[in-house]
Amino acid sequence: MRRTLRNHSVDGTSRVGVGSQAHPFGCTDASRAAVARTPVRSAIPAGRPATVPPALIPRVPQPVAEQAEPAAQSTLMRLMKAKGVSSTVIQVDRRDTVYGQAAQRGQSVYFIEQGFVKVVAPSREGKDCLLGIYAAGDLIGDLSLGAAESHESAVAMAPTVLRRVPTVHLRTSLVQEDLRSEFIRYLSQRMVDQQHLIIDLVTANSEHRLGALLIHLAHKIGRRQGEIVVIGARITQEEFSAMVGTTRSRIGLFLRRFVEYGAVVQGKKGRLAVHERRMNQFLAEAAA
Repeated sequence: MRRTLRNHSVDGTSRVGVGSQAHPFGCTDASRAAVARTPVRSAIPAGRPATVPPALIPRVPQPVAEQAEPAAQSTLMRLMKAKGVSSTVIQVDRRDTVYGQAAQRGQSVYFIEQGFVKVVAPSREGKDCLLGIYAAGDLIGDLSLGAAESHESAVAMAPTVLRRVPTVHLRTSLVQEDLRSEFIRYLSQRMVDQQHLIIDLVTANSEHRLGALLIHLAHKIGRRQGEIVVIGARITQEEFSAMVGTTRSRIGLFLRRFVEYGAVVQGKKGRLAVHERRMNQFLAEAAA
């Protein structure tokens, strides 16, 4: 069910009355300590050199700070509020469509304030291709700013709060140089992230792609708990297979290998946590 909470300007004076959610990942201090003590199993046979070609080393962003938000996203959101861009705050439930129907497409862009949203587009065979997962501070629906028709749709993965900004209002606001510059910087960084994922998609095997994707998601929507980073959204093996480009059964096989190595910890309700150092080590050994 979609609920419109209120109309107002993005001036930061009023806030949505949605409390913070307790993290559902069931990883206790004792279990994290057990993971830290678990001996690391080699991903390659004994005796093989662990030399890794530089091109195959996964690209990893800077270490995740506790509940940190990417600087460009935070700056853009603050600037939008300071400029008083008109918006509508909406709340959608899990599995509800944010946009995608003909009546909704191309009219607005959305800033995520709380929750997770996945963006999908149909393939030539009619199957949904998962383009990305977005969290608080992210902008979605930005393709509506262009003239080309977009076939993507966005679906909430959890109860989600968004600010809906009509494209006509955003275009008007972008005449302001500081806002326009920050908006371009944000979109440029998103393009860089997408390029990295595309390079992995066309050059690495499916196991490496899944490992690199888990690291990417940990940095994008994760929360650090000791040496592991918990991926906040619950992502199914079917969704992973759509992002990686392989079968669901192979995703299950790769996840079991990651768990045995200590690179992934499985929590309650299918949530995952990534031990980044061990995942990088696994990928490096496997690529050698």
